[in-house]
Amino acid sequence: MPTLPVTGPMASHFQRAALILTLQSATDLTSPRIRKHDQASANRWHLQLRLTAPAEVDTEVRKWLAAALRAGGLASRGVVPLGR
Repeated sequence: MPTLPVTGPMASHFQRAALILTLQSATDLTSPRIRKHDQASANRWHLQLRLTAPAEVDTEVRKWLAAALRAGGLASRGVVPLGR
């Protein structure tokens, strides 16, 4: 499966009809949209979402992405303009 060349706070890969997005978080998030919760260490979680349509990237997912970028130090360097 192809993986986007992102290191640190997030990664992704494609399935036949979906994009699997893995976010890094300092805490576990409770949402039915998160399919997999892996505790990597005491203060780090890897959370997996399955997105099947562009409309699924809504305000909630954008907030999670922005938080992951801030946690990884990428947003402060202007790598990805998120935060609406």
